Amino acid sequence: MGSTIIRKGVKLDNLIQIAHNVEIGENTVIAAQTGISGSTKIGKNVFCGANVLFAENIEIGNMSSIIFGSNVLTNVPSKKTAYGNPAKILDYV
Repeated sequence: MGSTIIRKGVKLDNLIQIAHNVEIGENTVIAAQTGISGSTKIGKNVFCGANVLFAENIEIGNMSSIIFGSNVLTNVPSKKTAYGNPAKILDYV
């Protein structure tokens, strides 16, 4: 089991659960009531709305956005937006 790492410039709201071996990249913002399961990697400059749940051992790419209330069960590529339960990638037209 590795270290939990919260990088420089990360902003965390209240009531957030961060499990073991999680890494949160620089300048990421995470709103209230978010749960991050073990071994999840969140990239740089990610925006995470309130009441989001992350499954274990997934990766969230740099500059991604997670809409409030989403349950993220799979990886989210860089520069994408995920929403819903289970979370889906929002494809812009």
